[in-house]
Amino acid sequence: MKRKNDTPSAVLLVDDEVAILDFLEIALKDKFEVFIKASSSKAALKDFEEKKPDLVILDLNLGGDSGLDLLDRLQSVDPEVPVIVSTGEKEDLAKDCLRRGAVDFLTKPVTSLRLVTSVDRALDAYQREKVLNQLQKSLLETSKRPQAFDSMLTVCNEMERLFQLAGVVATTPRDVLITGETGTGKDLMAKAIHDISGRPGEYVAVNVAGLDDNHFSDTLFGHLKGSFTGATRDRQGLVEKARGGTLFLDEIGDLSIPSQVKLLRLLQEREFLPIGSDEHVKVDIRFVVATSRPLDSMMEEGTFRRDLYFRLRAQQLHLPALRERRGDVSLLWEHFLERAASQLGRKAPRVSDEAIGVLEAHNLPGNVRELEALAFQAASAYKYLIEAQQMEGLVGGDTPKRLSSGESKEEDFWRVLPTVDEMIDRLILEALKRTEGNQTQAAKLIGMSRRGMISRMRRNHLDV
Repeated sequence: MKRKNDTPSAVLLVDDEVAILDFLEIALKDKFEVFIKASSSKAALKDFEEKKPDLVILDLNLGGDSGLDLLDRLQSVDPEVPVIVSTGEKEDLAKDCLRRGAVDFLTKPVTSLRLVTSVDRALDAYQREKVLNQLQKSLLETSKRPQAFDSMLTVCNEMERLFQLAGVVATTPRDVLITGETGTGKDLMAKAIHDISGRPGEYVAVNVAGLDDNHFSDTLFGHLKGSFTGATRDRQGLVEKARGGTLFLDEIGDLSIPSQVKLLRLLQEREFLPIGSDEHVKVDIRFVVATSRPLDSMMEEGTFRRDLYFRLRAQQLHLPALRERRGDVSLLWEHFLERAASQLGRKAPRVSDEAIGVLEAHNLPGNVRELEALAFQAASAYKYLIEAQQMEGLVGGDTPKRLSSGESKEEDFWRVLPTVDEMIDRLILEALKRTEGNQTQAAKLIGMSRRGMISRMRRNHLDV
């Protein structure tokens, strides 16, 4: 077995018995070219960081050192390197070790056959993971996001995949439905789709929420002079203005049923009737529509037309809420804070890690738009440093009272609202419970890095 860069494959053997280290080397001499031996946690950790082995075989009984603690430290340095643990104790530690990230558990005395089988299995899984990561990286490099999406900052893989899908959708002539909560960037997505489409006409956007049926017709279709009282001149509608281009209709879930009928005819026939005119006008136009409301539920309730819904959902893009991509919060915050400070003619204040933690734990119901507003507030209110207390004030008012030590029931927990810190700890514990102690899956479930979650658990003495 060779590494990708053709350097010899290496294994780190950790045991405080020289005879065991020699046995392991002899048993695995056909598997590795480099054997790194360590008899203490300190030496093992140093070798792991400096020599970067492909595999670790770790004895849990290292004299005065704890093999479990070392396992945690190895995982925090590089969770991708497989670790096989072994012990001479009869107690059942296997489940605990596997939860902490070990790939296999061996009970001494270990036979050569059992050892080689375990190592083969671990290395196969390691190599498959490497290949998959390489393939994913290659795919991303060959299908990078279109430049039109550069205004939508993200480090979220789901968003990157959405950009690639939107790039494909944009090149078709079909209309597009964009769904997502308020403030997720549906307008930016619509504009990007127009830019990629290459349509020669204008991009025209209108929020139709609050337009009654008459205003909807007048806004989209326009009118002729004298068609009603106050119509002193011809007025061109937005459909005509967007001829050859894209018309973006935001919040179509708020349209009345009569307006929905008119929109459906417009989508089907690509023609409209200006108010006061007897002649239909044909138009070449691409429609992108958006809503923050659940159209499928509205359809079942009878407040949104079934035929319109099924026509629109043929090409649908859904923008996830910011709480579903918490990794983007700090990136977007830094961008908005710098921009707000620049607008105010000052330097952006520094933000502590604890303050960022408070922000990431906040629900952010207004999504990116709310985050942008909070950043402007922060740049206006603070010149030098924003710490956790100031951030709590920004995102949720005064700090709520802490729970007393005697309150542990679910109803007590919610009777007095927890602090953000307490909520994060509770989220971690709940995620670990749901994943049966799998730290990698638990961290992914709540949008934290595994290293950050483990660090917090140790700091706050969270008992799983």
